[in-house]
Amino acid sequence: MSLKKVVPAILGLSLVFSGSALAANPQVTGIENDTSVNILSNTPDDLSFSPGKSVKNKEKYLESVEKYWKKSPQTIGTEALVQPVLSDQDDLTHNGSNMYSKFTSNVNNGWTNVSVSGSSRAAWVGSNPFNADSITLADKITYSGVNVTISVPGSSSWSISAFTASWSAKVSNDWDIDHTYSNINSTGYDVYIKQTTTGDFKFGSSFYTTTASDGAWL
Repeated sequence: MSLKKVVPAILGLSLVFSGSALAANPQVTGIENDTSVNILSNTPDDLSFSPGKSVKNKEKYLESVEKYWKKSPQTIGTEALVQPVLSDQDDLTHNGSNMYSKFTSNVNNGWTNVSVSGSSRAAWVGSNPFNADSITLADKITYSGVNVTISVPGSSSWSISAFTASWSAKVSNDWDIDHTYSNINSTGYDVYIKQTTTGDFKFGSSFYTTTASDGAWL
């Protein structure tokens, strides 16, 4: 399966819009019918969203999203000579409950041509308060090596600075951001790739940053 064959509507997907929210389709995501999803970005290579206000059971919602990630075209392996997986999670606590950032990315390595696809998240799973004042999820993928060039899909929200591809999104009065992505590409030799995913959380006058990071030689 080629990453170029990512379906245009990433959730599988037949998505039903209602204003700025997306009514979840249970045949695609497994999220219950009364759950809505707020779409932050949606292109063939990039999707990010946060829970709708109807979500009351955080654990069940996250389990449903995890089931989607396993089916997502972004997270399915493709043919490649070497395919390392980058993955990490970092946790902190506030009022005795967890917040975290995490990611899992497939690195499809054709020796001189590399393509990254995967998913990331920043989430506050506590109940006191139910929502954080704000959450920012940020992904950075950095390449180093010989004759390295990088590219990102033109329709996505990724940007490039030097040898780093970056993406971020922020929500207010919410508790989770999820992101799926593909076709973060590079060419070069003797390449080292590193991904860092951070979550910035604000609760009143309290600020926290979780940092998940992993890398590999290709």
